Amino acid sequence: MKKKYNLIKRSSDWIVISLVRVIVVLTHPIMVIWHLKRDPSFPFINPADPRTLNEKFFWRKIFDHNPVFPLVCDKLALRDWIDESGVDVALPEIYWTGKDASDIPYDVLANGTAIKANHGSGTNLFVEDAPEDRDKLNRQANAFLHVDNGKRAGEWSYTEVERELFAEELLRGRLLEYQFFTFGAHIQRVILIMDRFEEGISGDVWTPGADGNFERNVDGGLDSVPHSNLPLPAQFEEASKIARQLGKDFDHVRVDLNWDGVQLWLGELTLYHLGGYLPRIGHLPDDPINESWDLGKSWFMSTPQSGWRGVYQSALRRRLKTREHLPC
Repeated sequence: MKKKYNLIKRSSDWIVISLVRVIVVLTHPIMVIWHLKRDPSFPFINPADPRTLNEKFFWRKIFDHNPVFPLVCDKLALRDWIDESGVDVALPEIYWTGKDASDIPYDVLANGTAIKANHGSGTNLFVEDAPEDRDKLNRQANAFLHVDNGKRAGEWSYTEVERELFAEELLRGRLLEYQFFTFGAHIQRVILIMDRFEEGISGDVWTPGADGNFERNVDGGLDSVPHSNLPLPAQFEEASKIARQLGKDFDHVRVDLNWDGVQLWLGELTLYHLGGYLPRIGHLPDDPINESWDLGKSWFMSTPQSGWRGVYQSALRRRLKTREHLPC
């Protein structure tokens, strides 16, 4: 009797998850096309029963609308969240905020600043001194307000952010950028990028070995960036500690830090790496970085859901628990 009940339950779960998959694909064509261009496992990707890192990013966009996500995606609101978290990490000073770059005081530009939009990725201008063409700078900065990551790649959190420009302290010197892929307090992948905005940009990927110590991972490298082949920096442990503190309350978040030769600075928290996929290994279900992401700890799976979402949540919870994946 119990076996018959389990078979019925598994069959009903399969039906629910299959229906949700069809609905997601049909109602999110732009997102499907976006992933289709990047994930080699398409068209077999299953955002309703995610088994790979890329599928989990897709699933997060559709279902995991954690109310904290818009706060950490907003580069200005993030500062308040950091203060409340109690994590001790330096943040560049804010000189100005507004919605029109023509309002940025001349002195701010003349002394050097970084102009950014609070709601997106790649929306940065680094100004060393007063620009020769102020109108051009204004146009470039104001254009950032029209960048729509939420529409382009389906990154839901950005759609909830009220768009603003801001000018902050410009970090100078030879910068080393850390990108920590955290899953709770666990770090499974670290990208180190040297001289990102210089001609000599280089980088390496580091992953934990069998003994827990980080090792350079030549197979999981950066496609478009040459290897730097440098040892782990002296401040790696300090940076790792900060990343774990910031990542501990999330099922997954990428924590970005910058080292300017003097101290570590927080860059940003990223919920959708490269818009929601990881090249080369993000489509592999047995890669350690995929196995590190436990969706059971996500907001959607740990918060009561109602209606059809509640039915789907229960079906997916049983699927995740048993790790049995029937063909869909």
